[in-house]
Amino acid sequence: MTWDLLSVGEAASQLHVSRRRVGDLIARGVLPADRVGNQWVISSGSLRAFAHNQLREAGRPLSQSSAWRLIRILEDGRAVAPVALDRQRRRLRARADHVEAYVHPGLVRRVRGDDRVVLGGRDAAQDLGAPVDPSDSVDIYVRSSWAAELMETYAVRGDSRAPNAHLHVVSDDVWPFAPSQHVVGMWTAWLDLADAEDRSSAVVLDRIARRVSRA
Repeated sequence: MTWDLLSVGEAASQLHVSRRRVGDLIARGVLPADRVGNQWVISSGSLRAFAHNQLREAGRPLSQSSAWRLIRILEDGRAVAPVALDRQRRRLRARADHVEAYVHPGLVRRVRGDDRVVLGGRDAAQDLGAPVDPSDSVDIYVRSSWAAELMETYAVRGDSRAPNAHLHVVSDDVWPFAPSQHVVGMWTAWLDLADAEDRSSAVVLDRIARRVSRA
């Protein structure tokens, strides 16, 4: 393997799980991998991102509806102890099915303006007044019934190596956004950025802390 590509065995060793467990994660699409010859290889970046977002604790994971109930509580001004932030972030990954993808850069602006999506990440943080720089990539929340059509409209394709479109697919019966809402709340924008290890997440968290302290 090259320094950037890991075998299933190497990935299993780094994650402290069995090779069978890694194979299952690959089969379910949870851990991005590529087929080279007769074996799977995993990029070091994909493995690091998976480990960053994986919650390793006993118990049943949150449902999407439970995750959004907790997010609503946070958006209403509930403070979270710093020591609990990362655990809470990992639990709230359950808010959507997350798809790393690529869309032609010339179409990113059109994706942002599509009425079927709600913007997250840096776009939402900027709209809500956080001093973050613009990005060439886009975070979008979309209903599960619209996801395939949206991806076809803009020729969006899955790409875990160089994604510039981060799709967060939410079940129709859980969809938490009002018809007129085009950006997520500040906590959800922070979750998007923290999941992606984007340095702007610290700026957004500081803005949240100031808002909570004034409440």
